[in-house]
Order: sequence, then structure tokens, then C-alpha cells
Amino acid sequence: MYNIMKYLNNYFFNFKEYGEYSILNNTIEVRGKYLAGQYILIKDSILNDGVYKITKVENNIITLEEELNTELFTGYICSLSVPRDFIKTCEEIKKFNEKQVKTDIISESFPMGYSYSKTTVNGQLTTWKDVFSIELSPYRKIYDDFRRCKSI
Repeated sequence: MYNIMKYLNNYFFNFKEYGEYSILNNTIEVRGKYLAGQYILIKDSILNDGVYKITKVENNIITLEEELNTELFTGYICSLSVPRDFIKTCEEIKKFNEKQVKTDIISESFPMGYSYSKTTVNGQLTTWKDVFSIELSPYRKIYDDFRRCKSI
């Protein structure tokens, strides 16, 4: 999801908080109000920059779904308001990429030697950017709105 948001220049910022944070056992103590199931962006850490899903919130301590590296850093935790349709498209892109890793060959033949065809658009190998361009186009931004995002 992080790479797709980066590609689109859109992180769906809600608010951001800046400070010194400690990541330990996939937990971070935060100041803002967050919800389980919500996504956050960690920015300016050395080991854990990226977008993560919150699984649990208790006493201003959020627990994240993915395995993070233990780290003490000064940077940003950004609350994101990611639309369901975008999340669904990201899941479809993930499935597409998993399938492409297995094979991007659409046909093979063995008459008098081996030949094959790969999926292409205008002679270029097909990527998730090509296949999902229509679904992603409403989310594309020129600027990522980080500077205009409300700070708490």
C-alpha cells in the first residue's frame, strides 16, 4: 500500500504528530486519537518508514499488524483516512503482483522449438500501474498535502 500511495502522491492524511517515538513489540505510544483498523504513516524513522494498519488501541498505545523493527526515532506518525475502495484496489494489485511473479507468460508453444508471449501494453511488459490506471486515477495528486496536514 505504501508504494501505491507514494506513486499516487496521496497518503489520505487526516492529521500528523511529531515527536520522539519508541517502537517495541509492534507498539507505539501516540498522542492523537486512533482507531483499530485505521492506517498510519510512519515518516522519518530509520528502520520503519511506511504505512501500517492498527490492530489495537489501548491507553494511547497502538499495536500494528506488521512486524516492525525495535527503534527509537524522532519523526512523524500520521493518521490516514484511507477509503475502502482504495484498500480494495490495493488488495487487487497485491494479488496481481503475486500472480505476475509466478508468470507473466500468456502463451507458450513448442512447434519446431520453444516460443512464448508475455503480457504487454504497447510493447511494454504489463505492470500494476498499467492494469489499474483507471481505478487509481481519481486518487492521484500533484502534491502529497503533508505540509497542509493538521498537526496535533
